[in-house]
Amino acid sequence: MLARLSVLMFLQYSVPGVVLPLYSMRLDALGFSPWQIALCSATHGVASILAPLMGQLADRWLAAQKCLAVCGVLAALDLAWLLVARDFWSMLLATQLFWLLAVPMMMLGTAITFTHLEHPEAQFGFARLWGTIGWMATPWILFGVEAATGGKGAAGDTLIMAGMAMSLVLTAYTFTLPDTPPRHTSVSWLAPAEAVRRLAGVSFFTFAACMAGFCLIQPFAIQGTPLLLNDLLEDEWGARGARVWLPPLLTIAQVSEITCLALLPAFLNRLGQRGSMLLGLATWCLILGMLSMGGKVWLLLLSLGLNGPVITGFLVVGQVYLNSRAHGDLKASAQSLMFSIQGTGLVCGHLLFGALRAETPPGGLDGELPGVFAIGAGLAFALLAILWAGFRPDLDALEDD
Repeated sequence: MLARLSVLMFLQYSVPGVVLPLYSMRLDALGFSPWQIALCSATHGVASILAPLMGQLADRWLAAQKCLAVCGVLAALDLAWLLVARDFWSMLLATQLFWLLAVPMMMLGTAITFTHLEHPEAQFGFARLWGTIGWMATPWILFGVEAATGGKGAAGDTLIMAGMAMSLVLTAYTFTLPDTPPRHTSVSWLAPAEAVRRLAGVSFFTFAACMAGFCLIQPFAIQGTPLLLNDLLEDEWGARGARVWLPPLLTIAQVSEITCLALLPAFLNRLGQRGSMLLGLATWCLILGMLSMGGKVWLLLLSLGLNGPVITGFLVVGQVYLNSRAHGDLKASAQSLMFSIQGTGLVCGHLLFGALRAETPPGGLDGELPGVFAIGAGLAFALLAILWAGFRPDLDALEDD
């Protein structure tokens, strides 16, 4: 079962992996303004806010694997639209539709995985590791194409076409998954609200606030790192070298993430949920501090290499924490609740990043972005202090008993 669920993770993360890494660069190349890039990027967060609706559907009315199949085939069709979109409104609508399908896909796959793993806390890290490998797969396909064509291929187009294929493969694979039927229970039909009621406590609200704050800052790296790294690579290696090498260099973050996910059981045994999440946020402070120091290729690559403790320690352990608190019929809605919390932060963060870029005096990305990253580092340090003061999952466990 673990192997089958690992394949599911690989496929479901490979689909958004074709869009997110180079998305801000694609829009920048089309001549979009910082505000337009921010608005298009914020569609990811809007979809995350709406994710509880899909969680409720999976919890109450339709088997999770069937929802996943529908999302997969529709995502393939929407990526065909995204492939040809060139003006702002077409790009905005196509991207919004994509995330309205991709976010529920990730949420449903996570819920299916937690439901069918025999020991979720010990095994989820291994399954989620294959999601990261899936995220890396398409950029390396692109690298092979670009290297074979001497950097003359259409980078973004190749990735999107690969994503269409992966969406259809995911749809086919859902027919092999174990049944995850809806639970026709008598609890409130407003499952996300019920999840909040059951989970309520100081630790949960601290976790929710820090998760929203983390996602408020995350767009600084999502939008800024590819733009800045591409700018620096073009200065050193020329446009052709940057075109070939940027996608695989960005996967340094995923290599680090794979290593940390493989060590997740050791993280939890040694540090516990609280210590692992504090380590993740502390590393995030360090990354943003490094990015604020200015444009050096080696510094950006080092910051990418530190992403593993952040994703594993904070985001993945956060999923484990939420799953350990949500019992019975609320697991899918609890996970979708986390996506909604993340979405609120992402929408605000993308718009904040666009506003900061628009207000920064022009001076090239190397002069524009470090100051924005410095603001993010300050916010991350504040979140670290809040998490340290208010997050005590061990006390939650005692209260549950």
